[in-house]
Amino acid sequence: MTGTVFLFGSVLCFIFPEVALRLADSAVHAVISIISYFIFLVSGFIMLMLAREKSDMLVQEIRKSLKKSEIRFQKIVETAIEGILIFDENYRITFANKNMALMLGYTVEEMIGMSYVSLIPENYMDIYNYQVSLRKRGEDSVYECCLLRKDGSERWFLISAKAMFDDNGKFEGSFSVITDITERKEMERLLEETNRQLVELSNKDGLTGIANRRLFDSTLEQEYSKMKDSGSKLSIIMLDIDHFKEYNDYYGHVMGDECLRQVGRVLERCIRHSYDLAARYGGEEFAVIMPDTDIHSAVKIAERIQQCIKELKIEHGKSPVSEYVTASLGVATVHYSHDRIPEEIVAIADKLLYRAKVLGRNRIEYAEV
Repeated sequence: MTGTVFLFGSVLCFIFPEVALRLADSAVHAVISIISYFIFLVSGFIMLMLAREKSDMLVQEIRKSLKKSEIRFQKIVETAIEGILIFDENYRITFANKNMALMLGYTVEEMIGMSYVSLIPENYMDIYNYQVSLRKRGEDSVYECCLLRKDGSERWFLISAKAMFDDNGKFEGSFSVITDITERKEMERLLEETNRQLVELSNKDGLTGIANRRLFDSTLEQEYSKMKDSGSKLSIIMLDIDHFKEYNDYYGHVMGDECLRQVGRVLERCIRHSYDLAARYGGEEFAVIMPDTDIHSAVKIAERIQQCIKELKIEHGKSPVSEYVTASLGVATVHYSHDRIPEEIVAIADKLLYRAKVLGRNRIEYAEV
């Protein structure tokens, strides 16, 4: 309207300048100017109101959108299978969903305000301290940790944590999604235990319960390799039950097996250290590995084994050596040599065992090489 009035005045001045000059000297000019100014003010006010109304409508739309987002987020959080925790800068819980509270045996109200450290078992404090340091540096991570339930029991959780900072870059807490993996960890533990038992069984002689040939060979190789740096000595005893074939034929395989079991138990009792190894080498032949053992100590152990076998007093009616079961032993003590392999050590002890048999059995032959 204001534009129309000014346009009318401009056209009048351009086409009828004489009329315009007469109007300029009359009261009509003043009236037109006042009306135009008034119309301008009214239109401006109306436009301002329209702009304000539009702005208010936009704000309302934004608020509705935020409310919808908040409701949607709340539904997602509350229906999530995982637990969700939000912490402040001092690692106090500011938010916990129902699943998180349920997993730990609390209510949501009980968890709000709790310190995260109160949920950490003492044995896992190093994990807690490390993760807090990561978060304060702005680093996110996924880690496994035990958390304490309200009843004091421990459960394993997979925790995906994200650091939160304000607009000024100041640390203001963290956000964590937490999954209960207790059953998975228990399955892993059972699997590890089963594997350990399988390895143990694969390294044990099924009849005597002591180490088998496989474990003997691997242990000998490891211990001999260690000697390269330590410069120590290694001793081996090879043992054979005298005239065992005759014993087996006369008393039967059941009694023969029991004889082998008793000799195996003697070897386990006679070794000195946890790192010594007694093994069934094959048939009626047994072997002992003794790291860091000189020839004198090795011979004493061999004599003790021989005496303990005699003290078993296992009757052997077909032995030309003794009325009871006896054994012949070969003892070898070696130093490390680049030119010698572990199999040669066994061969040396086996030759000494063979000499003991040739010289009449029920005796010990030994040497240091």
